[in-house]
Amino acid sequence: TLDGFAHHERYDYLILQLVILIIVGTYYVRRQLGQESPLLPLDLLKIPIFRLSILTSICSFTAQMLAMISLPFFLQNTLGHSEVMTGLLLTPWPLATLFAAPVAGYLVERIHPGILGSIGMGIFCIGLYALSMLDAESSILSICLRLALCGIGFGLFQTPNNSTIIASAPTKRSGGASGMMGMARLMGQTLGTTLVALLFSWVVGSKSTEVCLITGRVFALIAAVITVIVIPYIKSKTTAQQQTDIEGWVRVAVSAAEQLYKGSGRGDEKKAFVLDWLKKRHIAVDEAKLDAMIEAAVYWLNHSFLTAGELLTSGGDET
Repeated sequence: TLDGFAHHERYDYLILQLVILIIVGTYYVRRQLGQESPLLPLDLLKIPIFRLSILTSICSFTAQMLAMISLPFFLQNTLGHSEVMTGLLLTPWPLATLFAAPVAGYLVERIHPGILGSIGMGIFCIGLYALSMLDAESSILSICLRLALCGIGFGLFQTPNNSTIIASAPTKRSGGASGMMGMARLMGQTLGTTLVALLFSWVVGSKSTEVCLITGRVFALIAAVITVIVIPYIKSKTTAQQQTDIEGWVRVAVSAAEQLYKGSGRGDEKKAFVLDWLKKRHIAVDEAKLDAMIEAAVYWLNHSFLTAGELLTSGGDET
């Protein structure tokens, strides 16, 4: 329908398409919600962290496509580069993402995903702003550096965001979470491409790319704000069930620490192990509360014969 608006199709056809979309979409969604193993696991969107992470993924890919689809027109029509040269000039973006993503994978174990993701989106926003300032006098090196900046920011964001998506879904639903991740990527790319067509049809040609990049910055800024403010806030508001789940994971970590660090006088090592174990699973706990949970877990383990492995298999029902 948006593509029809971009190409100025007849409004009665567009309205008909919209009506069909609403009818078919409503039927499909209602049918999927009633399935035990749906192809489109919309029930996962009931999890606030998962829902917001999917939204930020859509925003990031929308911003990416707004830039990647509109820039070739600027490079060819304004700067006069050939098709081959235009393709080569765009290469720094994916190359920078290729190198930034593994670095983000290393850092996500040491830096909170919300902080790392917001840094990535911040760099991405700066890169898009820098690209919107390009003019007919811009050098090839200047263009490549700005594109590389966008690629670095995009790569630093995607890894922690994808990690949050998978971690926030139940373990047995990891396949569905991966599917929703792919859907978010495709939806963002489709929306971004369609918006480029829409903006190019309504904006003066010489300003079209600039407007697309500004629009991309808006989407990237939304993703950054959600990542740095909204998601950490929601994570801090744990429900009673989530608190029970966290206590269960602390029991598992304490049990493993007791088996790894046997003997007296190794309390600091055990606590460090528990902290690292929880951090790797993106479970944030206030240190004062953690001390109380560890004491409770130790007391519970002293009156139980379950090992860490048995806790993982049978203790989940208790927690």
